[in-house]
Amino acid sequence: MKKLMIPEPIKGEPFRYYVHSETVGNETHVVDLASNNGNGECSCTDFQMRRGPNLNKNGGVTVHYYLDKDGKVGKDATTCKHIHSAMLEFAVQTARSVCVQERAKPQTIRESDDGLPF
Repeated sequence: MKKLMIPEPIKGEPFRYYVHSETVGNETHVVDLASNNGNGECSCTDFQMRRGPNLNKNGGVTVHYYLDKDGKVGKDATTCKHIHSAMLEFAVQTARSVCVQERAKPQTIRESDDGLPF
């Protein structure tokens, strides 16, 4: 039975996450989103055996994790599902942080060229 892969940030390391294995019991992978010029790196076998070598073959060009028409991971992908999961979590947390910061700023009324509020 598959489990949810919920990335957990590694305290004090803003680009690193623990991501639990979806299929293997208590196995946890370490994902570093800053590695490989932002492509990321994962301790899982899929990344080590397939995705990392793909990155080298592609000259460092990222091909994000995707499913092909048959529902299989794209053979040319350079990120694994754990990196993909951590990237999504990082994006959500970053967006939430920016929203909180923006809401904390004093609101200003923008004016049109004639001095009237829009």
